[in-house]
Amino acid sequence: MSKGNDLAVGMTGLLAVGALVFVTVFAWLSTLHHKISWRTPAFTLAFCLAAAAVITGLMWDSNYSGFILVGWIVISFCSLLAFNVSRRFVAREPAWEEEFWKRT
Repeated sequence: MSKGNDLAVGMTGLLAVGALVFVTVFAWLSTLHHKISWRTPAFTLAFCLAAAAVITGLMWDSNYSGFILVGWIVISFCSLLAFNVSRRFVAREPAWEEEFWKRT
């Protein structure tokens, strides 16, 4: 008997948890390959938020704007949490800056 709020809540949860996991795992896997700067989690986070915005735009219905607003608050919280967690994988000084200062 749901009118779509189950879909809005489910999609919000999926996008929030997906952003948290994707940003954290991508930063962790990148550090296994090489040193990363703060831009790696930032660009990954931007990609997740852009994907969430596109999905929200495609599924927009003004009747569920309250669910969508709360959903974006949850997505923002999980995204900021992921960015803070992934900060521990970031090198204190990016590799390209380190090489630049060694040459000068």
